[in-house]
Amino acid sequence: MAAFLYRLAGKPAFTPPATSPFTDITPSGQFYKEITWLAASGISTGWTEQDGSKTYRPLSPVNRDAMAAFLYRFGGNPAFSAPSTSPFVDVQVGSQFYQQITWLASQGISTGWDIGYGCRAYNPVQPVARDAMAAFMYRFVNGGTGGITGNNCSPPPPPVTPQPPANPGDTKNCTSFSTWQAAQAWFDTYYPWYGDVARLDSDGDRIACESLPGHP
Repeated sequence: MAAFLYRLAGKPAFTPPATSPFTDITPSGQFYKEITWLAASGISTGWTEQDGSKTYRPLSPVNRDAMAAFLYRFGGNPAFSAPSTSPFVDVQVGSQFYQQITWLASQGISTGWDIGYGCRAYNPVQPVARDAMAAFMYRFVNGGTGGITGNNCSPPPPPVTPQPPANPGDTKNCTSFSTWQAAQAWFDTYYPWYGDVARLDSDGDRIACESLPGHP
């Protein structure tokens, strides 16, 4: 990622420091110049460890939220008012890199995934694939594909969990019904919750009151 952005910037003249600013990178390491340029430019400053040292974690994958921050800083931290409503269902207002992610979306550099019902997802902690990074850099330079700032997400309501009917107890017998269909309907209403509570199924085959008219 450091090499991609350094090259995207046109390989600016830069003399890497003789002493590495990161404990896990040495001056002889691959991409040392690009990484230290990234740090010197304020695009990525790495991690502060518990002992106060700074690390870059060069072999760790870059997630999509951090990538948004890199590109936003690469662009010079442009003035941008983050929307009061998130355009993504998985990026909350005020979350880490919210401004940078929504700026990226507003520019059409990355508009996430259409997940249906007008909803979009950004997948902020998913690592950036190389093909996607190529697309992001291309759109950064040449213009995005139509930005988004609003939220038209209207998913259907969750299915209603059926509630059990009140337990009728042993209040019916087969003579309470004029037809087998009526007895079976009553039986099917309460059996899933309370079993054969009125003892209408004498042989246990889940067919109630087989002596009534209408029994198949």
